[in-house]
Order: sequence, then structure tokens, then C-alpha cells
Amino acid sequence: MPSDIATIAHLLDDPSIVRDAAHVVNSEACLRIATEHLNEVRRRREHDVDKTLNAVRERLRNEIRYLSARYNDLRKEEAAGKDVLLVRAKLGRTIDELGERIKIRERELTAMRELVAAQPLVVGRALAIPAGLLAQLHGEAGSTTDAAARARIERIAMAAVMDAERALGHDVVDVSGLKCGWDITSQLKPRDGRLPWPRHIEVKGRAKGSDTVTVTANEMREGFNQQDKFHLAIVLVDGDTHEGPYYVLRPFDRSPGWAETRVKLNLHALLSRATSAR
Repeated sequence: MPSDIATIAHLLDDPSIVRDAAHVVNSEACLRIATEHLNEVRRRREHDVDKTLNAVRERLRNEIRYLSARYNDLRKEEAAGKDVLLVRAKLGRTIDELGERIKIRERELTAMRELVAAQPLVVGRALAIPAGLLAQLHGEAGSTTDAAARARIERIAMAAVMDAERALGHDVVDVSGLKCGWDITSQLKPRDGRLPWPRHIEVKGRAKGSDTVTVTANEMREGFNQQDKFHLAIVLVDGDTHEGPYYVLRPFDRSPGWAETRVKLNLHALLSRATSAR
């Protein structure tokens, strides 16, 4: 957006960002990216060359063995008085040619194993501006630009939801590391001898005063498909204190579009439909 470009204009003139940028990128590409790419290509090339070389050797050597046996038979026939000298001589030349073909193919295929990395060529560059920094530069309330601060809010939110679930007597499992589309699986106690479906809870911790919540396409897809089984839990964090968790049942009225990776939702609208832990 034009307003974003104007906001970050001073960064584009920062010498620490623009100075020798191409050299820095090229050095990184030479030291890490090109080396990793060369090693991967070399592994594939060596595998393909070895496979081809073994096939060539087997085919030509089998043919040489067959022709050599025929050559020996002709020598016996010649010794018995048959006129097979020309045929035997021609067969001998063919056997010699096949032996030379093996040597030539071995040299060609061995040469193919030798790879040399070319100098990386920088064809373009881009400056990535974190969304949190952009929000801070715009002066938006509640923007949390520090990664450690974001992680702290997330930890407080997760702990608040897990404590609330345990207070209800539920068995709680943190599955946030599995990237399955929700953060907590909460198993309710049996009722009338039957085990209820577990709750799949996606936790969103937000600094108090924030206006939006961002969900991933995977979270949105799981929430839409699972319906009542899925809960969106929102925790508002203010320093060392927090409010919530607030639960939103059926938070999504659609599945994500095919090109969507993240969707920003209105926090106040979500909270207007939320209930407390129960």
C-alpha cells in the first residue's frame, strides 16, 4: 500500500540495510545455499551415473562373453578343417570393439561425476518488513513487535486455557507443536457411561487493546469442518494479568479460500459471541 511505502521510506535509506546488500546476499549464497545445492545435485548425479555405469558394464560384458564363447567354437571348427577364418577374425574385431566401448563409456560417465559450482547470480532482492514493526510504525495500538513479548503472551494464554480446562475436571494435552490446526485437546469426563467427544481448542493470546486476531488457513479449515468440536479460546493479556479465556463456538462461517494462508478477524466481534469456560 502507498501508506506503507511512505512509512518505511526511512528504512530504505538506512546504510546498514542498503550498503553492500548484493555482496552480503552473494556471500551467503556461496557459503550456504550454493554448497547445499551442489551437494544435493552431486548425490543425485553420482547415483544416476553409478546406475548407468553398472547397466552398461553388465550389458556389454554379457555380449562379450557370448561372442567370446562363439569365437572359441569357431577356433575349434577351424582346427577341424572348416573354413571359418574370416568369420572368426570379424568376430574377434567385434569383441575388441566392445571392450574399447566399455572403456570409453567408463571415461565419459566418470567425467559426469565431476561437478563444479557456478558463481551465484543475484537477479533481485527484497526488503522484508515484519507486520509487527509496520504496525508499530503506523502507531497502531496493541501492536506487539518484540518476538519475546509475543511468545510471553502466547505462554500466558496457553496456561490460562489449560488451567481453566483442568478446573473443569478435563484431561488436557498440549498439541500445539503438532501443527494440527488447534493447540489443546481437552477430554471431558464420561457422562452416563459414555465418553464425550474431546474439545479441540485453538488458543489466541492478544495484548489488551488489540483489535484483530489472525488465524491460519489450517486453523480455519479445522474449525469450519469440526463445527461444535472446535473452540476458539481468546485470552487478553495486560502485563502480568489476563482476562479470559473467552470461548467462541463455531468461530468460522466458511472454509478458507484456496489461496488464503492467513485471515484477520475482528476481535471485538468474536468477543461479542464468546462465553466463559464451562
